[in-house]
Formats: sequence, structure tokens, C-alpha cells
Amino acid sequence: MLIKFIQCHVKINNKNAFSKAQQKWKEIRKSKGFKGQIGGWGDRDNQQATILSLWETEENYQTFMKEKHGLIYDKTKQKDIFESMEVQTFQVIKHSMNIGIDKIWKEASVVQAILCKVVPEQAHRFIETQEKMIVPNVSSFDGVLGMCLGRKDSTFLVVSFWDRMVNHENYMLHAFQHFREQTESESEQYLTHAKGSLLHIEKKWIVNPKRYIRKLRNLNIYSSLDIKKNK
Repeated sequence: MLIKFIQCHVKINNKNAFSKAQQKWKEIRKSKGFKGQIGGWGDRDNQQATILSLWETEENYQTFMKEKHGLIYDKTKQKDIFESMEVQTFQVIKHSMNIGIDKIWKEASVVQAILCKVVPEQAHRFIETQEKMIVPNVSSFDGVLGMCLGRKDSTFLVVSFWDRMVNHENYMLHAFQHFREQTESESEQYLTHAKGSLLHIEKKWIVNPKRYIRKLRNLNIYSSLDIKKNK
């Protein structure tokens, strides 16, 4: 899988316009290999919008970028709204989902995304720590819906999806420091930079893949996804 990580800095007086424009990305759900998109505003910087999307393969993503992205982007007129944008893509090398990916988009209300840069020659040590300790332990914590670990060269993206803010706060109070103490001495040898973002999810920005919308319709389930308007 491939995970796309977008960060946009938006002026305060343009936040409503950006939010409305972000809702126009629902056309992406028809794209081959698209597995879902979610986003929201930063907890510390409420002018920073972050969007994450998942794709089955790099080829699916590149086909979308070539054939459809520009057309949708022009319709949103977002280029006139934000001040700056940074886009990065990562290959997912490890994931742990406690529920189906399709359900994560519906149930997540908080997402934590941490960008980590490591010494290139020591990347294997970072991966080993994540695979053996961080991902399995955090994934088992109450309220975690799933986790993804993405890689691009010596930069990594660690993403966790949470059902409620209170569960993430409990993790930070009772477990985070324990994991940090266990890995701190070793991580100092290979970790050069780490920056985290905590996102409050905007439900209207969520885009489910077309097959999931069809499944909900067959079950006659209608939720905050506003499915009736998107038949």
C-alpha cells in the first residue's frame, strides 16, 4: 500500500472556504486502487490542515495523478485558499488494523501522525523497534482502530487512528512515557528528527472508496457520510 500525506497552511479567514473545497474531493472515490481519505485540523496549529489517503499500489496512485487529480484540483479552487502545501508519499511497510480499513474512515475522530527522520545506515533499527514494540503495543491500547508505518528512504511516517480523544489522552498519560523510556537510549543513536501532528478529524472531508458506499447502500445504512446526496 501507499500512504499520501498532505499538509496545508491556511489563513484563519480562509478555513471555511478550504473546508468546503476539501469536500469536493469525493470524486476520488471512483479511482482504481483508492482505499480511503481522511483529514482534519491540527491540535497545536489550527491553521494547518492535514489529509491522508491510502492507495493499493504506487501504480494506482500515479495513474490517478496523471488522469484525474488535476481536473478535481481545478474544480476545488484550493490553490487560491492555502498559503503553502507539502505533499509526501510513503510505502506502507507495516500495518495493524483492529477493524477493517473502510470502517476506520467512519469511526476515527482523532489521528496522530509522526514524521521521523533517521540515520540512513540505521533505518533497519528504527523499523525493528516499530515492528516489535511500538506498533503491536500501541495497536493493543484501548481506542486504537489501527496503525500504519510508511517509509520513503530514511524518512518514516507513523500513523495511528483513534476512536475518541479521551482514549488518546489516556495513552499519552499512561503508556507513551513508558514506551519512550524503553526506546530513548537506543533511538538517540539513529533518530535525527521527529515531529508529531494530532488531528481533529473533519467528518465531511472523509472519502470512502466506492465499493464501501455501495456496501452501505445494500445494507440500507445511512450515516454522517451523507450518502444519499452522493448516489
